Amino acid sequence: MKKILFLFISLFLVCSCDKNNEVPDVTMTDKSEIKVENSNILIENLEETITNEGATFTITNNSDQSIYYDYCFSIEKEKNGTWYELKEINNVGCFLYEEEVKSQELGQIKIKIDLLTRKYGNFTKGKYRLIKEVYFKKDDKPNNKFYISAEFEIQ
Repeated sequence: MKKILFLFISLFLVCSCDKNNEVPDVTMTDKSEIKVENSNILIENLEETITNEGATFTITNNSDQSIYYDYCFSIEKEKNGTWYELKEINNVGCFLYEEEVKSQELGQIKIKIDLLTRKYGNFTKGKYRLIKEVYFKKDDKPNNKFYISAEFEIQ
């Protein structure tokens, strides 16, 4: 499964290449309206995996039912205690393949730094968070969507 995810993220990187070598710094836009919910579902960055190549995030499902997510995400930046959305400079798309994390199990998301840079620009020093939409299912359809987040810092 990890190989499939890596393959598709790599495919998006190749398909969304920008011929312009000038990459601007990230730009904050609107104040975030996202409310992070559900303390039974955790997402954390694995500090040893944060490199100039990318990062790995682990989703821990402590709920009593399976959760589902796709490979879309957003990044926000904190300024003076408030989170702000980042402006996308390129639409790099996202892979809508649904991933399941069963009750009391772990899942992983690997994101290549090239993807982040193409989507948002160069990351400057500061505190950021990855936002993921997660949901339960009822009758095999998405139900009870909510957001989880993992904070990370660029020094």
